[in-house]
Amino acid sequence: MDIFLILIWYIVFLLSTTFHEASHAFAAKLGGDPTASNGGQVSLDPLPHIKREPLGMVVFPLIFLFTNGFPMGWASTPYNPFWARENHRKAALMALAGPGANLILVIISGIILKIGISYHWFNGSQVMESAYGNSSYDLPAFVKILSITFFLNFILFIFNLLPLPGFDGSNAITGVMKKSTAISYMNAISNPGLAFLSIFIAWQIFPYIFEPAIRFAWKVIFLL
Repeated sequence: MDIFLILIWYIVFLLSTTFHEASHAFAAKLGGDPTASNGGQVSLDPLPHIKREPLGMVVFPLIFLFTNGFPMGWASTPYNPFWARENHRKAALMALAGPGANLILVIISGIILKIGISYHWFNGSQVMESAYGNSSYDLPAFVKILSITFFLNFILFIFNLLPLPGFDGSNAITGVMKKSTAISYMNAISNPGLAFLSIFIAWQIFPYIFEPAIRFAWKVIFLL
């Protein structure tokens, strides 16, 4: 992977992750928890999010990009756990706001790609190969940005919705629970050790979920 493509991947990762976390923070603020807002995280400026998680937002994504050609990192949004327990449905909406932000980027980039392919501005197979890190095609920079935005945010959307402790999907399911059940569930999954176990499980099962989903998504762009 060339330096220019690495730069595109990192910028898309940084802005997509920032949008994800800012959406969490904004939803929490609307729901009555100003914790993240007071920390400056209701913002599309990456700096407040980088200051909170410099390793996950800068160091590790760049290391993985240069060694594996794909950014892997993390970020986080602070919230008041007492607020979440007292307002479990609002907390569930806060959890869904992050993946929802990624879905918005998937839809926007997908629509633009679909229009471009339909009008033969660029070739669909080249777009897909570009998203998988193949820089051999002489595609305009904005097409590479769109294809990577679509692909990366599709990953973030599905990955974060996994119903495992530590993931947004785990917190989102409290929205369908009674308050007492939701509080018991939140207490049960608050053990930090469960998050490490969840990462291991997610790493094992994610390809079986993501691969058929992304194949369907590409078909939507290419065929419909």
